[in-house]
Amino acid sequence: MRMRMRWLEWLAAGLVAITATWAGAAYSQSAQAPPAPGGGPMVRERTIVVTGEGTVDVTPDRATVALSVIVQRPTARDAQQQSASTMAQIVRAIVAAGIPQTEIRTSTVSLYPQHRPESGGTGPIVGYQAVNRVVVTVDDISRVGQVIDAGVGAGADGVDSLNWSLRDPTASRAQALRIAVQNAQATANAIASAAGVGGVRLVRIEQTSAFVYPRQAVGVIQAAPATPVLPGTMPVDAQVRAVFAF
Repeated sequence: MRMRMRWLEWLAAGLVAITATWAGAAYSQSAQAPPAPGGGPMVRERTIVVTGEGTVDVTPDRATVALSVIVQRPTARDAQQQSASTMAQIVRAIVAAGIPQTEIRTSTVSLYPQHRPESGGTGPIVGYQAVNRVVVTVDDISRVGQVIDAGVGAGADGVDSLNWSLRDPTASRAQALRIAVQNAQATANAIASAAGVGGVRLVRIEQTSAFVYPRQAVGVIQAAPATPVLPGTMPVDAQVRAVFAF
């Protein structure tokens, strides 16, 4: 009798566990696939995903010029003093050309021992090389050539770089973005037309990039009296990703 009662308890517990498992499975299925509104089948929205690009060519209104002095002397003290003295002359000449001193920034001050070339850099020191470099920001681009001439005339050994940029690229970037959006719309319409569908509508758009490419001239620029400097144009690019439904 006792064995029979224990067997019935086990049977009842098993039925409760099976019933709970079935209920959980039914709930999981209904949660994963809810019925569509109105009881009809679910329909996924058909979309076209495109990338739009826009570019605007603008004239730079800012330039940065790097001027350097390289001095070699028998002693470190002589090399450093001569480098500093020459750079001070260069700064004074640039300021006299109408550039505020706040727009002149020192970018490099270095001093290196010099060895005999045949020693492979391990022989006795035969002198020292001092390098001093400044970067000048010029917002009036008509004065770039004048700044180069003033620097070289005051003792600069090299014009190491000349970079063009925009003081405020906001308006150009906005124009490039408008072109990128228009390009995305035109691309989506072309795809829809080729596929034989119509009535595309924008459902999502995001900016993926907007970049101003600085125009750069690298290397030693040989300056001459009344150096002609032409900024040309530089591109401002923008890119968007858009999703259209049809």
